[in-house]
Amino acid sequence: MKQDATKRAIHRVRILKGLMGKLEAGIQDKSYCVDLLNQSLAIQKALKSLDAHLLDQHLNSCVKSHMTKGSKSEHLREELLKIYKLSRKNS
Repeated sequence: MKQDATKRAIHRVRILKGLMGKLEAGIQDKSYCVDLLNQSLAIQKALKSLDAHLLDQHLNSCVKSHMTKGSKSEHLREELLKIYKLSRKNS
């Protein structure tokens, strides 16, 4: 992953840490359930954003590199299919 993309990914992870900390504190403080659910949904949205960023970086770096080097396309196909299946399972 390129340095700029790495910085963006780390930034998103730090945002997630903050959101998780806020959710944990809200649970401990017995905050209003709807507020906790909103916080949880924000975390899920942030995770999906991170997933999209990581996949984009993988496609633009690793996959592109393997394709230009003439690597076995079967491995790439299996890898992408695995990611697709995991994403469908978690939708």
